[in-house]
Amino acid sequence: MAAVAATQHALITLDQLAELEVTRHQREHLLASGRIVRVSREMYRLNGAPSTWQTRIAAAQLAAGPGAVVSHRSAAALYGLDGFDQQRVVHLSVPARRSPRKAPGILYHRCADYDLIVVEHRQNMAVTDPSRLVLDLYAGEPNPDVARRGLFSARKKNLTSWAALDDCLARHARKGRKGITRLRADLELYRRIGCPETSFEDAIARVLMRAGLPDPQLQYPVLTPGGRYRIDVAFPDFRVGIEGKSKAHHLTDEAFESDPVRDADLSIAGWVIIHVTWAQLRDDPAGVVRRVHRALQSRGFERRSYREARTATPDGGRTNQTASTWGTRAAVAAPPSPVRKRRRSSRS
Repeated sequence: MAAVAATQHALITLDQLAELEVTRHQREHLLASGRIVRVSREMYRLNGAPSTWQTRIAAAQLAAGPGAVVSHRSAAALYGLDGFDQQRVVHLSVPARRSPRKAPGILYHRCADYDLIVVEHRQNMAVTDPSRLVLDLYAGEPNPDVARRGLFSARKKNLTSWAALDDCLARHARKGRKGITRLRADLELYRRIGCPETSFEDAIARVLMRAGLPDPQLQYPVLTPGGRYRIDVAFPDFRVGIEGKSKAHHLTDEAFESDPVRDADLSIAGWVIIHVTWAQLRDDPAGVVRRVHRALQSRGFERRSYREARTATPDGGRTNQTASTWGTRAAVAAPPSPVRKRRRSSRS
């Protein structure tokens, strides 16, 4: 019994106890003596084993029966993708013909293309492969920023590649399949400008592009006499870079010492670096664009007419209303030329 439970986060099902020829009387004795504790009507856990969020996922998968694959946000948590820890709801993908018994805290995804799932194993659980996971996030998440966060983290951790994502799109493409169009568009974009490591970098780039600025390069590598660096959002032709300053990464003791050295090395190498905080991007995106525009102009970027950049919604839409992500409406344009007043002609 302990050997079986050891491969299942200390869990064992009623059917597995029966296969081990544990009688009802013996099971009741195990419960009374405290060697096992009841998790659900047909699930038990070895006493003393910790109850974790991984245990909840494993219990849900065992209860769903053979063929249930951990997917969506739960798979993202098991892969360790950024921003997907300790999910409250367990997501499981099952064949479309199956109708598992509903249970609180479990969301079943009945998949018409279940046979296309490539199963991998993480923490002794069957999970969808990283490329299918990214597609599932694009199909199931109402907020596209959440799906993109999964893509960025999967690429950052080298869990998938552009070729693997292309192959996944090709295999799953069919009329009405959710997520295909959005993921294909993002893959085309990030192949062109580079893949960001965080949603913050992506947000900066999208605000600048919507304002009509040239396409930037994300995570752009720069070699200086002082060392090698990567710039979050860069315009290499003009040596203008934008660094997203988050409290989590730039208010540490290490960052306090290293950031000035980095900025000095980049400055010596001829780069203008503009620091942007999340609050600035959220509350005053127009101000961010103006600063970047002026820096580009100082490096020879030709003055041009800009489209009006109203509030930038996370999915790239334009709206006159205040958007929840950015908070304010921004009209971004080139600095206005002086207005000349017409002289009134005097009549005698």
